[in-house]
Amino acid sequence: MTLSAENNAVEENHLVVFIHGLWGNPGHLQYFVDRFVEKHGKNTEVLNVKCNTSSYTYDGVDVCGDRIVEEIYENLDSFRKAHTNSDGIVNKKITKISFIGYSLGGLMARYVVGILYKRGLFNDITPMSLTTFATPHLGIRRDDDRYFAKIFNWVSSSILSRSGEQLQYVDNFEGENEPLLLTLTRPDKIFYKALTKFKSLQLFANVINDSSVPYWTSAILEVDPFEKIDDLILYPNKKCQDIIDRIAISKSVGCGSSKTDDSSTSSDSVHATTRNSFSKRLPRYMLISAVAPILPVGALFILGAIATQGRSSRKRVAMIQEKNDDKLKDLNAVDGELVNNGGEGEKKNEENIITQEFSSLEEEIVEGVMILTNHVSPPQPRNTSNSSQNDSETICLSNFVTSSEFPKISMSQHQYQSSQNLNTLEWKKYSVMTDSVHPHASIVCRNRMHQGGKDLIRYFVEELFEA
Repeated sequence: MTLSAENNAVEENHLVVFIHGLWGNPGHLQYFVDRFVEKHGKNTEVLNVKCNTSSYTYDGVDVCGDRIVEEIYENLDSFRKAHTNSDGIVNKKITKISFIGYSLGGLMARYVVGILYKRGLFNDITPMSLTTFATPHLGIRRDDDRYFAKIFNWVSSSILSRSGEQLQYVDNFEGENEPLLLTLTRPDKIFYKALTKFKSLQLFANVINDSSVPYWTSAILEVDPFEKIDDLILYPNKKCQDIIDRIAISKSVGCGSSKTDDSSTSSDSVHATTRNSFSKRLPRYMLISAVAPILPVGALFILGAIATQGRSSRKRVAMIQEKNDDKLKDLNAVDGELVNNGGEGEKKNEENIITQEFSSLEEEIVEGVMILTNHVSPPQPRNTSNSSQNDSETICLSNFVTSSEFPKISMSQHQYQSSQNLNTLEWKKYSVMTDSVHPHASIVCRNRMHQGGKDLIRYFVEELFEA
């Protein structure tokens, strides 16, 4: 009788893990976390990961992921101790877990859940949802003959240490003889198996002007339907105008995911240019003129700093790997281990404020240069607000993968295999167009300069996340 009463008194809690991206720190997701806690604070424990601050994100998805696993187990242990009284009676317990990953943090999340699954954590804690925002699921390699693409591939793989190599699919993941990002998608590996345990898989992808993480890699696609945005009519979500539910072009599109009966989609259509008038583009043109003379010097300075940090990262990773040669052993098996007795044990909390701020400056400058050189000017305005859906077929983007009507992405065979594998999972895909010149930062309101994703975050927190 007493035991039953004690069991009924245990309060079940949901652990939600937020993971920032490359060059990042927990502050990048603080706005998101604050809005989340306001809505779901009761019976929810939030962990805004802090073990991979700044240049430590260069160390690789796997090394960063191992640190996150350490931090999760530490959080679970602290939570258990805090809610166990002197008689050993537990009054609160973590029974669910979800992940929200931003940019590179989404790849880290996919690695982390595989390790947690292997160690048996999901036997006791139910995996609920995994959500990514602007995450390069297929890496960032541009496999074409353009001069800029070749330079981009070389620079990112050379100076961003292991993270850059992994994003370029030129690494050799330990024991697998293939790139890590491909291993993460193999159906017979723990990382894929872990994803199948989640009740919900969601991704949010910027449709245009995300020079860091293009739409096709973030949305796991083989084509880019927004490359010729001039030809498209966009149908936004009724509850969140930043989400494009469906698109239409002037001719029939042979796509099996065509739908017109989605009640959440507005019957009114908009064009991308309704958000990007000349008055909004003018500041960018002025900025280009102002910074053009100093761009070469600034770029060399930043690239030099990144290269130095990259070399430090490689030395750090080499020391870690010496201690963890047999860390994963068998990525097909689940060993049921409930504690984390691996990892390098380093504490990254000593990262000082100057280093964090410098890495943030690096990020802003590098991404800023990419925006200035790759920004896609939206098409001219067209009066389509009341266009009939009968004039053209519409394509539902929630599960869109490919269509012969759109340009094929030039990707490597490994990237293509990754896409094929990941698209066998039931992702709910959201196509995002925020009112921002820097959508990669705005999609999560990364700082006070980039707040264009507020409505998107509100919609996710209030409507899409299931606590």
